[in-house]
Amino acid sequence: MNTLRLTPQADIDLTEHTTYLAQRDQKSAERFLNSIQSDLQNLCLHPELGNERYRDLLPEAGPIRYFPVSNGFSNWLIFYVYASSSILVIRIIHGSRDIPDLLTGHTE
Repeated sequence: MNTLRLTPQADIDLTEHTTYLAQRDQKSAERFLNSIQSDLQNLCLHPELGNERYRDLLPEAGPIRYFPVSNGFSNWLIFYVYASSSILVIRIIHGSRDIPDLLTGHTE
């Protein structure tokens, strides 16, 4: 199985999204975390599953892929790079946000 790492920003994203959901419904936040965990395990087994729409956005990081979170949370997207049997999760972003700007650091 491939190794998995989250950038500090991806870890912050996960915490912020979970907190947001927990403020509205604790069970939904728990379901979100379980879905993320399951999706990350799935990506470790099948890293090519992700869409490559933003592939060349960060050339220094490598080809970027994204995968929608499962179990009713498909508006949240897991952005990652797969290389050398390793998956690096760069960000976890809601699809309504300005994804290119967030990934390149031009906005918060």
